[in-house]
Amino acid sequence: MDLHLDVPAIPYAELAGRPGGESSLAIRERVTRARERQRERHGVRRNGRGASLPTWNGALSPAATARWCRLDRDGARLMEDAADRLGLSARGVHRVLKVARTIADLEGAERIAEPHLAEAIQYRG
Repeated sequence: MDLHLDVPAIPYAELAGRPGGESSLAIRERVTRARERQRERHGVRRNGRGASLPTWNGALSPAATARWCRLDRDGARLMEDAADRLGLSARGVHRVLKVARTIADLEGAERIAEPHLAEAIQYRG
């Protein structure tokens, strides 16, 4: 599981008083654009029956992760600190990087920025 979240209960009175968030339609459009970015970047793969399937960020190989999830110096420092603090394995680091790539895609960003990485690290718990 790439995302680990604790979601505390919110009292109904507080929930009822909150203004509405982003609409479902707006979220759907953002996700559709992010998936299209991934399809353009990674292309398609063939399943066992020869059908074309898009390659999403979550399915990237270690080599593809290294290529498409590059970090700048500050991002690399943040990733190193988080990996040490959370005891992440290489596989755990790759999972964080792929989530950060998806967060960047949802924002329409070409590169993973420090806030994308920080958000992805936060989801590791």
